[in-house]
Amino acid sequence: MRVAGGFNQRVGSLTTENTENTEREGKVLGVQGRIGWPRTVVAALTLALVGTTVGFAQAPKVQVWEKSLAPGVLYRMELREGPLVVHAVRVSPKAPSVRVVSELAGRTVYEDNPQVGRATVGKMANESGALVAINGDFFPFGDVPTGDPLGLMVRNGELLSLPNPKRSVFAWGPTTSTIGIAQFEGSLSAPGVSPIAINGLNEECGQNAVVLNTSAAGIARTKEPSVTLVVRMDNPVYSPSTVVTGKVESMLSDAPATPVPAGRALIVARGNKVPLLAALKPGTEVTVSLRTTGFDWEKVEHAMSGGPLLVKDGAVTVKAIEEGFNAAFSEKRHPRTVVGTSPSGDLWLVAIDGRTKASVGATLAEAADIMRGLGCTEALNLDGGGSTAISLRGLTVNRPSGGVERAVANGMLVFGPKVPLEANQLRISLTPVGTGYQARVLRSDGTEVPGADVLWGSTGPVFIDQGGLVQVLDPGAATVLARVYGQSLTAALPASK
Repeated sequence: MRVAGGFNQRVGSLTTENTENTEREGKVLGVQGRIGWPRTVVAALTLALVGTTVGFAQAPKVQVWEKSLAPGVLYRMELREGPLVVHAVRVSPKAPSVRVVSELAGRTVYEDNPQVGRATVGKMANESGALVAINGDFFPFGDVPTGDPLGLMVRNGELLSLPNPKRSVFAWGPTTSTIGIAQFEGSLSAPGVSPIAINGLNEECGQNAVVLNTSAAGIARTKEPSVTLVVRMDNPVYSPSTVVTGKVESMLSDAPATPVPAGRALIVARGNKVPLLAALKPGTEVTVSLRTTGFDWEKVEHAMSGGPLLVKDGAVTVKAIEEGFNAAFSEKRHPRTVVGTSPSGDLWLVAIDGRTKASVGATLAEAADIMRGLGCTEALNLDGGGSTAISLRGLTVNRPSGGVERAVANGMLVFGPKVPLEANQLRISLTPVGTGYQARVLRSDGTEVPGADVLWGSTGPVFIDQGGLVQVLDPGAATVLARVYGQSLTAALPASK
């Protein structure tokens, strides 16, 4: 009988950890010393399954699977007491062919679709071909959610969204990453006219405001009454701190949703700012000045906002109140998405499941402890709750708390070497074990694919770990998912009563 949880050693080892001991003494389940990375001791785990149900209460304090996704990219799944499920990806940006980018869900902030520019993390991953994708910043979540990030976003050196001056930002480049606070000031000027403050970028124009919309906005949005300047830009490159010149082509009145043409900027005003823009007639030469401080833009190419700060200089430093988050958000357990960095420069992208029977979620302080346990000396909370999602090789491996993935505004994508494909037809085999199942992937000749090469996921009222052990949580139909050698596999489980 194959022991559930004990699988081919190529999986990168199923390990068990006692976090309290490993943190202070390097003791794991009575074993002295540390073997492997980080702070893990490889142990043989034997769970007797015949005639029993393996529940989370019976598991060790931390049960860990590690699987290599590519050179420099490692996936780590943790099952902790609670129960708590943590999905973590370590990325070494210096590894050959590996790059980490920030990206809008729909490539532009707004799109003419029901999601208004948002998309699921799974869709972002599949459309881009990303090796790893995880959700990013908060976004408007009212009656009509949109794809407008609520904080700073920089993509390949292009300023897409302005900072919230109270909230922390994770910024990174080819050789560095850091967390900080950013500030912005911008203006529109023309001969004989006093500079006009720019209050927003690629967002719906608010009352008594002026908003600059670049091609990254997709659509310039505003309410009536308003005016919109159409400006032909000479060199439309919008870095975080820059000066761009152009000439007014035309003016629109009360244009609530106007596509932004290539090579143009749409500058929108409402309320008491309308007369200021109305004075700029067609043919007027204008200058747009942008200044974003807080980071060295010579070293960082991408930025993703969120909040609050969780870890600074290796210490838990939860800045919830300072960054405008209430106690319920901070002190109650929720699904969490977190990004962090280690002293060696590695990035950690982490999704913590919550609000399910399989995982209770984490407070911000608990999320900070998890990041410290992974070796992070800096960490930032991102949007969480129903937005938390992480996709590996096109498979969403975590369990979104709403039962399905939520469409989000943006995310962080990791690109790396392509996965080798296999021509053999593969299938999922499910063997009943106690009240659950052991899942394996088999080739057409019946040989088993090594567990190291299989990523597992599921839908419905079940939970599957990265050893392929399926636990039934509630009655109902469910599906086991696998991603292996470029193939997406599914297997329906019998509906339980």
